[in-house]
Order: sequence, then C-alpha cells, then structure tokens
Amino acid sequence: MAVGKSLADKGIEVAVIEKENRIGEGASTRNSGVIHAGLYYSPKSLKAKVCCDGRQKLYQYVATKNIPFKKTGKLIVATEKNQLDQLESLYKNGNSNGVPLKMLSKEEVKFLEEEIKCERAIFSSESGIISVPEYLTALEEDIKKTGYVVLASELKHAKKVNGHFELTLNSSDKIQCNFLINASGLHTKDVANRIEEINLPKIKTVMYAKGHYYFYKKKNPFKHLIYPLPNSNGHGIHAGMDIENNLRFGPNAKWVDSIEYSFDENTLEEFCNSIKSYWVNFDPYCLSPDYTGIRSKIVAEGEGSQDFEILDASDHGLENLIHLQGIDSPGLTSSLSIAAEVISKLGIH
Repeated sequence: MAVGKSLADKGIEVAVIEKENRIGEGASTRNSGVIHAGLYYSPKSLKAKVCCDGRQKLYQYVATKNIPFKKTGKLIVATEKNQLDQLESLYKNGNSNGVPLKMLSKEEVKFLEEEIKCERAIFSSESGIISVPEYLTALEEDIKKTGYVVLASELKHAKKVNGHFELTLNSSDKIQCNFLINASGLHTKDVANRIEEINLPKIKTVMYAKGHYYFYKKKNPFKHLIYPLPNSNGHGIHAGMDIENNLRFGPNAKWVDSIEYSFDENTLEEFCNSIKSYWVNFDPYCLSPDYTGIRSKIVAEGEGSQDFEILDASDHGLENLIHLQGIDSPGLTSSLSIAAEVISKLGIH
C-alpha cells in the first residue's frame, strides 16, 4: 500500500492486486501497531536505514492525515544484573543508528513507571503507536488519486510481452503494466514462482514465525511501551497498548509450517513467566487470548536476525520488477521509506 501511494504521488497509474477481501488482512493488521525508533538493527543495514527514515516519514504522514497515533516512548528493561552487558550493547547500537536514547537507573525507571522492576533500562523517546487500519485507509485514498485497489484478486501468472508485463488474475482478467512490484509479504516466493523467466537463486523461501497476543482485562497502568531485552527470535513479549489505551502483551515467536491464525492457549505459561519478570503487580488471571499474527522470515529459527531485501533486475534478471522479501518488523514503521527505496530502484524521479 505504501509503494502504491508513493507511485500515485508521482502521477503514475497504480493497480494494487490484493488477494484478500480487505486490505491489510495479513501481517499488516496482525501486529503490535508500534512505531519503532530503530535501535535494534545492525548499523549500515537496510533495516536500520529505512526504520529511522521511515519513522520520521510516518510521524509526518499521520500528523498530516490526522491518523490517530501516540508518541508514547518505550522502556527496554534489564531485569537481572547479568543482562546489563546486553542492555549496554543495545544502547550503543541504537546510538550508532542515531536514535535518541537515554540510559536510566532503576530509580529513574520507578519514577516513570512505578510498577516496573528492573536493574536498568533504555528510554526511547521516539517510539510510539499508530492506528494501523486508519493508516491503511489513508494509503488507499492516496492510491485512488491515480489508480485503484483490486480486492479478492490473485496473481496467477505474469510474463514480459514487448517490454511490458502482462498479468493474469484468478478472474482471468488481464492487466498490462510497465512496472511490477512483488510486495506480497508471506507469499513473496509463491508469487515469484508465477513470473516467467525470473531467475530464482536469490528469491528466498519464506518461513513463518507465528506470534500470539493476549489482552489484559484490567486498566492499563503503563504510560510507555515496556519491552524486555530482544532474543534471537525477535523483540520479546512486550507490554503494548492500542490507541484506546487497552493493554495487551505479545508477540511470542513459534515457527510454523502453514499460514493459519488459530490461538494456542498453551502459550499462557510462557507469557506469564515473561511478564512477571518485569511487572510487579501482574495478575495472570487477567490475561485473555486476543489474536495471532505471522511474521515473514527468510532465516530459520535460531539463526538470528534478518535484514530486509529489495531485489531488482541485477538480482533476478527482469527489468522493472522489484521483489521484496523478509519484510518483518519494523516493516510497518519503515513502509514509506521502503516505498522510496523501491521507486529509486525503478529509476522514477
């Protein structure tokens, strides 16, 4: 949607082909709705670049469009003394990425959030939350300036004909276009396999990391997002909130073989153990199953972090085709900046 909006801003006619009956039914609305500051990602990585740039673009966009958001700030907490080195390393990494951060003592944390227990914490002032559905709606409105979103439509086949792409949809309708962008999230490899003459060696298999979210039934006592230290599978089970200030926790990470959104209540113990490590007054009986989401992974479980990948003709051999893969968190935060990268690779000015 962000790529479509950015192309429409250039006056280019856009058609967004959406498999589902509504936009954002995949990873886009099944996440935490967090605007990330950019402290986690390796300096000089594409993730660090587009997260920091995308955060600024996103705050500007939502303010212009009157989309609900809150710059809540975030605390990343070290709950044990043996975590202090990891916290310091994360702090230095964030500084390398130019993210405004402050290291807090346990007393300073207590002043901000009296129910949090920790040894020290990083305070990130630039983190926040956004209404993702309203963001998607605004992007769709911008796309409609020059084009349209085709719902319940799936790409079945694409080929180059006389320098253009000819797309065949599940309705048997055909679309011709000059540029083709594969930004299909969990389905990027499947879609790539439907494009004639694409070179596949750099097109990676998508693996699925499922995350659960629990709703907390009592009033939210926190003013900030509360995060544990990240692990090899992601940012950890954190305390987040929506625009209405409802408290929820998640996501965890469990690699699965298929895309399905059932809720496994056997995850409750994992959540309780994580939450009680940093929240003094946590009541486990107030947790209620909420929803699940699936992150698009191009590394296997335990292999650590992955970078975003935006492939062009030099990678797959087809001019004017852009293939995005491994767009997990912070894809939401980075979306407008990722769109700018795509447009740059297409040579559009």
